Amino acid sequence: MSATVAERERLAGELRVIGLEPLPSYTNFLLVPHERAQELYEGLLAEGLAVRPSPGAIRITVHRPDADDRLVAALGRLV
Repeated sequence: MSATVAERERLAGELRVIGLEPLPSYTNFLLVPHERAQELYEGLLAEGLAVRPSPGAIRITVHRPDADDRLVAALGRLV
């Protein structure tokens, strides 16, 4: 298993812990549906964390574990 795949799966698990449900992924990003997706996007951006907005979801690119942990912590405060 590549490092990116392993980190993607770890990140998906951490997102589930805070109550989010990322869709299954075979890429280097996770699509996370949420009814307040735009609000989450704006809140993350205000904290200097860039994700991509999508209608009804945010798209999170898999990065290094420390960066992903920072993103999960910020999302935990926002959800």
